[in-house]
Amino acid sequence: MNEKAMIRRCRSGDADAFNELIRRYYTYVIRYLMKLTGDQYLCEDLTQETFLKVIRNIDRYDLLSDAGFGTYIITIARNTYIDYYRKEKGGVIPFEDVEIFASDFEDKVVAKLEYEQVLELMEKLPETQREALRLKYIDQLTLREIEALTGVEQKTIKSRIFEGKKKLRKLIGKGK
Repeated sequence: MNEKAMIRRCRSGDADAFNELIRRYYTYVIRYLMKLTGDQYLCEDLTQETFLKVIRNIDRYDLLSDAGFGTYIITIARNTYIDYYRKEKGGVIPFEDVEIFASDFEDKVVAKLEYEQVLELMEKLPETQREALRLKYIDQLTLREIEALTGVEQKTIKSRIFEGKKKLRKLIGKGK
């Protein structure tokens, strides 16, 4: 069953379609959350919460969107993780989770400022390029995983990453 037909069936309350949706995306969501949390039990809880949100909000997904349904689900998973962290840990996600390794405090501060600047500049990119860069470099997915999530061919993803990086370099150069 193709993705759009599956989503339409889910919207009409078809339990088999929901089971197919979960079967199709479960591995990607749990692997993504495992990368973020490093905790198997927490990862499983957040994955379950993610799919509950997907099921409750299936009508919010725009079938005409360029972004694939996998991207929609990963966005919900990320937001679920952020919500958990804010609620349980009482604040923002620690910068250490970004995995930038610096030798001393000053290097860490500079790295954090640069990271935040890049995130801000990424908002100026076209959605397709921003999504490709986020999935590749922030979510640390392989091209194959991105292809499976978005339904976009790997060569197109590579092109979007290349063009996005080129535009980011120009934007960064203007900021100096």
